[in-house]
Amino acid sequence: GHAAVETLEVLRALAHAHVSAELDCLTVVSSAHIHLASGRAEEASSEAETAYNMAREHNLVEAGLGLALLVAEAALDAGQSDKVLDYGNHLSELGTGYGYPYIARRGRDLASLGAVLTSTGDRALDALQSLHGVLREAQESAAVREQLHAHVLLFRALSHLGSGRDAEHHRREAVSYARLCHADGIRNRLERD
Repeated sequence: GHAAVETLEVLRALAHAHVSAELDCLTVVSSAHIHLASGRAEEASSEAETAYNMAREHNLVEAGLGLALLVAEAALDAGQSDKVLDYGNHLSELGTGYGYPYIARRGRDLASLGAVLTSTGDRALDALQSLHGVLREAQESAAVREQLHAHVLLFRALSHLGSGRDAEHHRREAVSYARLCHADGIRNRLERD
């Protein structure tokens, strides 16, 4: 809360005093995270997209990858399904092209969720099966944060498809994993849903 806002003000002062694309991006990212934590996901998505475009203009590849992921995640919270699909596909391409397999995988996962949210019939079912595969892989690797990610995706997908009991199961699992990971922002958003 208050400390984050103070940090943002310090970043803004630094960015104003020193012309630096990196500081400008960091300032906008900090603001986007504050908006996201405050439940203002549309503002967070818009600000993250602004920072992403700044990073691209200045060829800040690694920052751009993280920002594109932030755009997709904020868009998900804002209910911007098309943006989730678009940025998920974009992240998959960028991660593959720049040699970042984690980013490519997260992009594919978000693109699958975007497909569930924007499609019907077989395409939506195929995308849902892909999300179940994400959970299986996370469970096999015993990676707690990956299991959190998979349960969040399945919660969102199943909620959209009207499968309330299954969605609730994944929401509860995600909340448990968020506690283990000390991911309070994610936990708070899930508890609001």
